[in-house]
Amino acid sequence: MGFAWMVAAAAMAAAVSWAFSAVVQLVWRRRAITRLLRAQGVGGPEYRFFTGNLGEIMRIRGEGDGVVLDVSSHDILNIVQPYLRKWIPLYGRTILFWLGGQPNMYLADLNMVRQVLSDRTGMYSKDIANLDLARLLGKGLVLIDGDEWKRHRKVVHPAFDMDKLKLMTVKMSDCAQSMISEWESELGTRSNAMEIELSRWFDELTADVISHTAFGSSYREGKQVFLAQKELRCLALSTFYTIRIPGFNYIPTKKNLKTWSLDEKVRIMLMDIIKSRQANKDTMGYGNDLLGLMLEACASEHNENQPRLSMDEIIAECKTFFFAGHETTSHLLTWTMFLLSTHPEWQEKLREEVMMECGDEVPTGDMLSKLKLVNIFLLETLRLYSPISVIMRRADADLKLGNIKVPEGTILRIPIATIHRDKEVWGEDADKFRPERFKNGVSKAAKHPNALLSFSSGPRSCIGQNFAMLEAKVVIALILQRFSFTLSPKYVHAPTSFITLRPKYGLPMILRSLKTRRTNLFDPVAMGNFAWMVAAAVTSWAFNAVVKLVWRPRAITRQLRAQGIGGPEYRFFCGNLGEIKQLRAEGANLVLDISSHDFVPIVQPQIRKWVSLYGRMFLFWFGAHPNVCLTDINMVRQVLSDRTGMYPKDITNTYLAHLLGKGLVLTDGDE
Repeated sequence: MGFAWMVAAAAMAAAVSWAFSAVVQLVWRRRAITRLLRAQGVGGPEYRFFTGNLGEIMRIRGEGDGVVLDVSSHDILNIVQPYLRKWIPLYGRTILFWLGGQPNMYLADLNMVRQVLSDRTGMYSKDIANLDLARLLGKGLVLIDGDEWKRHRKVVHPAFDMDKLKLMTVKMSDCAQSMISEWESELGTRSNAMEIELSRWFDELTADVISHTAFGSSYREGKQVFLAQKELRCLALSTFYTIRIPGFNYIPTKKNLKTWSLDEKVRIMLMDIIKSRQANKDTMGYGNDLLGLMLEACASEHNENQPRLSMDEIIAECKTFFFAGHETTSHLLTWTMFLLSTHPEWQEKLREEVMMECGDEVPTGDMLSKLKLVNIFLLETLRLYSPISVIMRRADADLKLGNIKVPEGTILRIPIATIHRDKEVWGEDADKFRPERFKNGVSKAAKHPNALLSFSSGPRSCIGQNFAMLEAKVVIALILQRFSFTLSPKYVHAPTSFITLRPKYGLPMILRSLKTRRTNLFDPVAMGNFAWMVAAAVTSWAFNAVVKLVWRPRAITRQLRAQGIGGPEYRFFCGNLGEIKQLRAEGANLVLDISSHDFVPIVQPQIRKWVSLYGRMFLFWFGAHPNVCLTDINMVRQVLSDRTGMYPKDITNTYLAHLLGKGLVLTDGDE
């Protein structure tokens, strides 16, 4: 009897304690926080018991689910963040709202955003209350904080060095070319045009790229990890905008059991890949992919003072590579192709730039760095269709944010999509597509230098942003070299966002090959495989010849003339070689007075003539090869004093190279 009474008393005490905590969390704390923030001018929608504002958010999002935009409209807020579209006019740029009993603040003021993202004290930590999202991303660089984050970054950062990333462009190009070969093969059976659903292709492509660049020779196993991660993503999505009941993630429900099983499957597969690398390190090394570079940095045979990661920490970083490196880049490519298809004048501009800098060659890292128009186009895509729509931080103590005292535990949400369309920041054309706003760099594109938040900002900005931009440039350049494309009439413009922003119904696109096909003249069945291969080779050669001898000279001439740089007219195939020879022949017979040192009419007669006609900087052609003559000493100084290696020696004349040898006169860079 006494024991039963003690058990009942303990149960009663626990129930009272739980009830008291519930009252504190759901009633008293909510009232105290609301009163504190309202006294400082921070308003927001009324709190509803237990659910907070979740019902209103779901209702407003539900209304936005049926919205379809015109393809020329980029005002996606009524779909992606519709509640903010309603709340900002009512409550201002700083808004308090509630998800269950959890206080949240939306920060649409860039000065506050900057204070949060530039903080180095660790007082604004990452919010990982959603355990399903934590399993998906892994507790790697994206989610960890403090000294733990610093240790991880020291290990991972060398893998994202720009020189190492440029080496990865080969893998990126190989994956993209494999995809493009499938398109070309499919086009070969059609009448030079076909419709494909691009977002699915890019989903596969970026998974291939991350599998190759992160896991190298183990990419097949890496692909299996990707498939399991994809299932985890679907499960994580189902937990968004739900009330989190403490301890519920540990109850063996059907969904939780599935999540645990997939998480363990991913862990085992990644562990097998890592152990295989460690076992073969003496014969094959760790590899020069992301995983190999990370394992090498953690190897015990290296500097004892070098920070290391445990097996679980390396697995977490691999998960982070997969999600961050795959999802975001896939959607960046998707939205870039959407904008290129709806702005054909920009599609043509970018194609001209790609042909001028790369010709029909596979782009290298150095070529990609010269694609200025492609770069600003991608930046404008990121502004209008940022893959991530919100950044979240948690106040780890009572903090002063601007002039506002923020209570400990408040989730701070930075609405990227809303800020990227703020007319006070970006100007009256904030809803318009204008890549040229980035022509002077990101910091000068808006009224605030840190207004572009697609890769976050400050010390915790995305470590993989150069990787993503490089991959996007490779893929877009290769597509522009080979295809023109238009949006399919089937496309429905309804962007949707949970973890990442994607087209709700995919991106159907009509592709057309830029190569001249002559399938009517050559029947592969009648003439046999050899004749077909010859025809294909001749067609390819003819296409390349047209590009190099006609299209590229026109594009370069047009681009330079638009900048005020003139020059003699290009002649098909020979360029200005005929005129140069004629002027040199005329100058060869000149005899100067012995007091005259003006031998330019003999040595460089074409320069003497063209400077007077076109100025101190002009374009001329040796065959189909563009040459720019510089007689402005400031430009000459810029070229000759350069230490970046962007102006290497020209050794296209193989006879001269044989004569001089590839010694100090002709070599460049580290060599």
